[in-house]
Amino acid sequence: MIQVVDNFIPLSLQVEIKTLFLSNMFPWFYVEDITSKDTLPENKAPALSSTLRVNSTTQNNFYNYVLPLAHLGASLANYKFNDVTNCRAFLQLPLSKVKPVDPLHVDSGFDHLVVLYYVLDSDGDTIIVDKKFELDTEPLINLRAENFNILQRVTPKQGRVVIFDGRYYHTAEQPKNTTRCVINFNVI
Repeated sequence: MIQVVDNFIPLSLQVEIKTLFLSNMFPWFYVEDITSKDTLPENKAPALSSTLRVNSTTQNNFYNYVLPLAHLGASLANYKFNDVTNCRAFLQLPLSKVKPVDPLHVDSGFDHLVVLYYVLDSDGDTIIVDKKFELDTEPLINLRAENFNILQRVTPKQGRVVIFDGRYYHTAEQPKNTTRCVINFNVI
């Protein structure tokens, strides 16, 4: 089950979220590599990240502001909403060098729903492949998207959301021309 929904929320709220997340009021933090701890130095992709909720514990008040998106995404997927275990935002700037597509990953090692909201139009597609994480095992690392069939490729567009079973391995291309900003919810 993968759903892509445009105009997921009203335009006025899309603009409000974009304005807030791109303002100097929003708490962004530098990460040396957004893709993996094990990335080779020449493939590192620096970015900004903000953890709004981790392990079902809210980290800042911005989480409550965007929480309705998780509820709406779960409702559209007919998924029983219990909680959001993790909510993170990522702000990726265009890289000057061409970088390979990031390794595949799963956000959490348990059943969950991913609600991935795109804050603005950009390049840097999300790629979801036909490989699913096996519960009660360790997530596989260094899997490459080109070794699997692509189930869905989603181009970031303001107000668009992609909702999918969090056991699907997925990745994102690094933006080459524009800033990429997403809000990622893991719903249980």
